[in-house]
Amino acid sequence: MDWLTDINRFFVVQNYDSEQIRMLFVVLLGLIGFSLAFTLSILLNGIYNPVKKRISDVQEDKHTKNTDINRMLQNIGSILVPKAEEKRAKIDYQLETAGFRSTRALGYFYSVKLIGFVFAPFIVLGGIAIFSSEPVLNYLSIAILTGVIVFVAPNYWLKKMISRRQKQLRNGLPDALDLMVVCSEAGLGLNAAISRVADEIGVQHPELADELQLVMMQTRAGMDSRSALKELERRTGLDDISAFVTTLLQAMRFGTSIGQSLRVFSDEMRDKRLQRAQEKAARLSLTMLMPIVLCMLPMFFLILLGPAMFSLIRTVSTLTSGA
Repeated sequence: MDWLTDINRFFVVQNYDSEQIRMLFVVLLGLIGFSLAFTLSILLNGIYNPVKKRISDVQEDKHTKNTDINRMLQNIGSILVPKAEEKRAKIDYQLETAGFRSTRALGYFYSVKLIGFVFAPFIVLGGIAIFSSEPVLNYLSIAILTGVIVFVAPNYWLKKMISRRQKQLRNGLPDALDLMVVCSEAGLGLNAAISRVADEIGVQHPELADELQLVMMQTRAGMDSRSALKELERRTGLDDISAFVTTLLQAMRFGTSIGQSLRVFSDEMRDKRLQRAQEKAARLSLTMLMPIVLCMLPMFFLILLGPAMFSLIRTVSTLTSGA
């Protein structure tokens, strides 16, 4: 930590005014904040733009891919991208499960981590310099801890996105199965039924519709139906969709009626959804126990025992003063 002492001694020897130093931190904070906001806006636009996402699923846009900003973000992210194929494949699978299928998603993910780790400490130090009169270097450990938290936060955010998307897929599966049963019994084939269901549930369950449309794109591109369904099972990582794919594959293998198999499976999915709702309702009383204990019971004891405690204190003080 000798270099911190040297920096502090430099400012003391040069006799810089504290207001000038504070103004310098304000300017640096503004530049860093503008750079960070600009970078994040471009980054988020590249990841969350649904039009670009839909186009990139069908065909990579070479003009968009080779822009200077995207190349710069890819270079920044490549610093942290794991060299081991197993670790890189694991992060790729998590991003794909969360819905980010672009080939640039891995570089964007690690560039966010690195940019946040670099800029977050400077933002914290700049804020401390503006709102506090104490030396900024005293809060260096807090700034570094903030950078570490910002560096680790995208991993937890990615897990949250995976859990949220799997929940949406699980909730939309029974409705999709009912529509698929109707389409199958109306005489449509498997591919035609999947395509029709993807079009019909796009408003209510867009995540599941997107997955089914991707299955149809793969089959139209030349992939056989079994491989496309297996790919759907791998992408989602969901047990219910795995059972759905297994049911379809068994019906295709043994020549049984797909409509009848899907009807039985649809009833099971609705029963499971009802059981999950009943389980949440059963846990409600236990979930409400902690807020009741922390918020309501203290007020109850205060109202019940408050007057008696005040009377006791008044009596004790009277006896004490008389003695």
